Formats: sequence, structure tokens, C-alpha cells
Amino acid sequence: MSALKIDRFKAGERMDELCTAGQDCERWSAFGIQADVFDDGTRLLVPMIVNDQPGSGRLDEFLDLMLAHSTKPLAFVTVLNAGLARHLAAKGISMVEASDESLP
Repeated sequence: MSALKIDRFKAGERMDELCTAGQDCERWSAFGIQADVFDDGTRLLVPMIVNDQPGSGRLDEFLDLMLAHSTKPLAFVTVLNAGLARHLAAKGISMVEASDESLP
């Protein structure tokens, strides 16, 4: 099993060549999959997940790593991909809409 890599960023810090952190956050990665993770105090919000190798079959392993390393419930924000939604539901990971008043 691959280890989950966690990079931490402070608000205003460069995350990569295209992205600057708007608030303190982390980028979790393994198997060529990356997820940006924000702590809202009660849960870990995941507004973005990117797979460098779509169709690799590693998504479930990545979600298992996320669940194993998470200290709070995970919630993916505004899931548009039906396949991803099925994987999240099967793992018991919640999904919230960006318009949800409980989002920071």
C-alpha cells in the first residue's frame, strides 16, 4: 500500500504553478491522485480531486487512505461526476453543495 503524502499550505502560499492557497489547507496525494483538503473545524472538506491517470482503478485505494488518515469526517464539495459520487457513497463519505450555508 502506498503512503499518503500530505503537503501543508498557509493562506497566500503557492500550492503549484497555477494555484495559491486562499486559506490554510493541505494537499493529500497518492497513486497519482491529489485532493485539496480544508478543515472547517468539524469536518475535512474536499473541494477538488484530480487523477493524473484516470481509469487506473486506484480511486478506492486513495479514498481508503484518506479515511485512514482523517481525524474528522470527510465531505466532498459539489461532486459533478456520477462515478465519483458512487465511490464516495460506497465508502460512506458525505457530499455537500458549495451553496450549503455551513461551508466557510
